[in-house]
Amino acid sequence: MKFSYKPYLFLLFFGYTLNASANVTVIKKENIKNEKITSAKIIYHGAITPEETMELISVIDEINNNYPKTKDIKLYINSFGGSMESAYMAYEAIKH
Repeated sequence: MKFSYKPYLFLLFFGYTLNASANVTVIKKENIKNEKITSAKIIYHGAITPEETMELISVIDEINNNYPKTKDIKLYINSFGGSMESAYMAYEAIKH
């Protein structure tokens, strides 16, 4: 009997892509006041899901609210795909 590994790879691949998690880390020097921060960086890594998109939007809103002098927000996205509706929602939030 011949062993086929393809069904196991299929299950492993889809089991891996169903996981989604968001981690938010703020790195800031303690002696710098929020009013003096003029730029921020967001690194997005993972699938585009509704949960991840809401986390991204909340981080953008938090930067805009807590750091009023911020002129530039650099956004780095590393994703293999996901929900088009969520991607469009993120696009609209980034655009505005």
